[in-house]
Amino acid sequence: MKKICFLFWLLCKRSLKKPSFLIILLAFPLSGFLFASVSKEEETGLLVALYGEEGDDFSTSIIHRLCQSDYHLLSFYNCSSIENLKKDVLTGRAQWGYIFPKDFETRLQTGKARESISVLSSPSSLFVPVSNEIVFSRVMESHSLFLLKQSLEENFPSSSSLFSMAENFYEHHLTSKSSFSFQYSFKDAASIGRLHPPSIIMASFPGFASVFVFLAALTGILSYEKDKEQRIFSSVPYTFSPVLPILSILSPSVLAGAFALLGLYAARQGQGFFIDIVKMAFYILLLFVYCLLLKLLFRNFTRLSFVIPFLLLGSLIFSPVFIDFGSFSPFFRILSFLFPPTFYLL
Repeated sequence: MKKICFLFWLLCKRSLKKPSFLIILLAFPLSGFLFASVSKEEETGLLVALYGEEGDDFSTSIIHRLCQSDYHLLSFYNCSSIENLKKDVLTGRAQWGYIFPKDFETRLQTGKARESISVLSSPSSLFVPVSNEIVFSRVMESHSLFLLKQSLEENFPSSSSLFSMAENFYEHHLTSKSSFSFQYSFKDAASIGRLHPPSIIMASFPGFASVFVFLAALTGILSYEKDKEQRIFSSVPYTFSPVLPILSILSPSVLAGAFALLGLYAARQGQGFFIDIVKMAFYILLLFVYCLLLKLLFRNFTRLSFVIPFLLLGSLIFSPVFIDFGSFSPFFRILSFLFPPTFYLL
């Protein structure tokens, strides 16, 4: 047993002496820490700048409501001048911005409000239509009260008390839950409701970890086949021959699994220390069996070298690393189970 442990230690040292493997091992926890830091800074969502020209209380009220509301995906803020709004959009601080005219309320009431609000956006802004709907809904909340009063004046011109009752009635049903409405929410909005690139990568970090350990296991069985062809283990006693493929697979897998766990905790993606260790241990055991089956199927270094890129590409596409295609089609769901990362991500 001591000799087996010593041989395992030698194979681990051999793996660590490979510069490319060592760099990847160290880069994984470092990248987890960096992406976690960037994602934490950008949890405010996409920023949208607002500016209303002075003297228009109607626009000021709309801007105040937009800034006070929580839309998960979008965060509105007020700019002190048009120049600051343009600067924020040009520098990328704000994804886009809205400029409300001074006589906006008058334009609405006279039916001449078409193209009154100016929108400044960068060509890469994808969510302007979503933001437009939000701004329009806030405008209509305020303008609908005017339309209600106008209708009452036309039908009940002498009933002044009715106007006050209608206003209270409108405000009550606008803020209460008695009226029919849609409410959009994001599952776990604090962590995955943001569409910044760092946050997308953070959500996929466990998937990267599973593919990383899978790659290490494949590298182990590939190294074993190459060593066998070059007779590297010719000096090893024959009694250790059955153990060599096992140790060749496990040595890089265990190292990759340990650093993958460090990366997950650096990225704040851990589920619990004991749970993560047990889950990773079973995953490495699954990879060990999977690689032995590959060894039996393909038998030599050349064939394994040919099939490994397809296995990695299939894992990235069909396993739920980025997108769970299995939720769209039962066929893709079954196909995903041909790749070990799927089992880790269940």
